[in-house]
Amino acid sequence: MDCVSQFKVDVPDCGQFATKVGAGKESSELEDAVRDFLLYPNPAKEHVTIRYDFSGSNATIEVYDISGRNISKNTLTSSNGEIQLDTSTYAAGMYMVVVRQNGVCVAQKKLVIE
Repeated sequence: MDCVSQFKVDVPDCGQFATKVGAGKESSELEDAVRDFLLYPNPAKEHVTIRYDFSGSNATIEVYDISGRNISKNTLTSSNGEIQLDTSTYAAGMYMVVVRQNGVCVAQKKLVIE
C-alpha cells in the first residue's frame, strides 16, 4: 500500500512549496537562470551534496525546516560547483533547499533527512 502525504511549507519570498518560483520575473527567465541543481543522496543522513550551475552570480543556498524556519544559509562564491552540507545535526524529516539570486527565489527542492 502506498502512502502519500501532502504538505505546504511557507518559505519567505518564495511562495508555498513548489507553487511560485519568484516575484517580479517571468517563470521562463528564472528557469533559464538555473541550469543544474541536484541534491544527493536524498534521502540523506550525515551529509548532502548540492551540485549547482546558475547563470549570473550573487547566489545563496538556504535550508528551511517544515515550519519555514531558516536553519542554514550558504553564500556561493562561483556560479557552478558543489558544496557539501553537514546534516548530522538535523532532525529526521523534510526540509526545503532554496536557491536565491539577488534575493529572488529561483529554485527549490525537497530534502528528506532520515
